[in-house]
Amino acid sequence: MTSDPFGLMEAITKAADEETKRTEEREKIMSDTGATPSGPRYPEVVVQLTGQDGNAYAIMGQIRKALKSHLQEHGYTPEVIATAVKLYFDEATAGDYDNLLRVTMRTINCN
Repeated sequence: MTSDPFGLMEAITKAADEETKRTEEREKIMSDTGATPSGPRYPEVVVQLTGQDGNAYAIMGQIRKALKSHLQEHGYTPEVIATAVKLYFDEATAGDYDNLLRVTMRTINCN
């Protein structure tokens, strides 16, 4: 048996398990909302981004507010709403500004 003094295998396994969990949560929300992989996850949510503050935090705040409002209007539980917002924030903050914009456009309809 090979020793792993730095715990790399454990860290890799943990990271893979966390990614699997995030993927399952994402797929459940997509299934619940009727989104397709080729379109936004929440196609009914439309946010005007052009001509607005382009600051990353301002964009994420607008999306959070719009998502929360949309999901509440459609009767989703606070837990589902929190999960949907968390997934957006996790994906949006996992990279640079371009990643934030890509994730935002995959999540909602942007004008």
